[in-house]
Amino acid sequence: MQHLSLSCPHQFARLLPGGLLLAALLASLLMSQRALALPVPGLYEAEVPVANDSAIELQQGARTGLLQVLVKISGRQQLESSREVRAALQRPADYYYQYAYESPPAADLIEPNTTRRLLKLSFDPDAIAKLLREAGLPVWGANRPAVLLWVATAEGFERRLLKEDDGNPLQPHFQALAYSRGLPLIFPLLDLQDASTISAAEVWGSFWDKVELASQRYQTGAILTGRVQQERTGRWVGKWGYLIADKWREFNNTAASRRQLVTGVMDLLANELAVQYALNPTSKLAVTLTVEGLNGLADYAALMSYLDSLAPVLRTSVKRLKADEVALALQAEGQQEQLLALIELDKRLAPLSSPVTGERSVLLHYRWIK
Repeated sequence: MQHLSLSCPHQFARLLPGGLLLAALLASLLMSQRALALPVPGLYEAEVPVANDSAIELQQGARTGLLQVLVKISGRQQLESSREVRAALQRPADYYYQYAYESPPAADLIEPNTTRRLLKLSFDPDAIAKLLREAGLPVWGANRPAVLLWVATAEGFERRLLKEDDGNPLQPHFQALAYSRGLPLIFPLLDLQDASTISAAEVWGSFWDKVELASQRYQTGAILTGRVQQERTGRWVGKWGYLIADKWREFNNTAASRRQLVTGVMDLLANELAVQYALNPTSKLAVTLTVEGLNGLADYAALMSYLDSLAPVLRTSVKRLKADEVALALQAEGQQEQLLALIELDKRLAPLSSPVTGERSVLLHYRWIK
């Protein structure tokens, strides 16, 4: 399966280049039937504009970068009320292992005639996870629900759907703000198949049944739909709906600028997804997992690798091994519902029976999907 890369904001702005590469990437995603969750690279990286490469600017920039990464990994915005986080922000060098300077693109300069640098930092995942656990804050893994975006804009008397490469000024704001919260964002192709299923007028009118129908081919874990227009006063107005865990919710917002409008949307969406998928480290769970359908050592190795990639799973041990079946004891953190939701997103395991739950334990029975 091809994965979408968002290792930095400027790569993220070119997440889905146009033409044949766009078609190839999305075709791969759709055919795999496992695009519900996407691994998100760059979660432990930050880019911070600084005035120069002095020690003072490095310290201040590293503090800002650390906070950016903590927001992405925890799914929380208000972190500085934590005593442990405040202490860490005073010594950010304890948490990054590499930094470098670049010249930012001219379009990113706040004051084009001044000399500015872009400080790029790479933070240690283990140190970040340890800090969040010590602070009692959630830890959100790299496999996150892909968000499909259906947004209708008003341009004069015409309503158009937002796409990745159409030059609409809203588009880079969605990409940059999704990156800042660690959300993989997918724009619809708006090809003939989409055109036969949904129209800009139906998105504008919040026909969610039509949106769901048009979204089936993309197999994403969440859907965001909305309509955006600018009033005569200059104020921006948005009406939004989003689908998470088979439930639609709606809200409206207004802002003085496009970026502020989109910030409100992406923050709310990221907060909602984090509630469902970010793990509470203070909650422990004992899991007995039985998996059938293993065809040899290659499947067994792939299963163990997959379980190791699941953020809730801390430790795995084999209880019983047969020709095509294995029973495993897992030590996990977070809630049972979060573990089940992540497994459902990845589509690597098919349930064979309903979970059998105890107070802090659960029995799971699945079939391995190659």
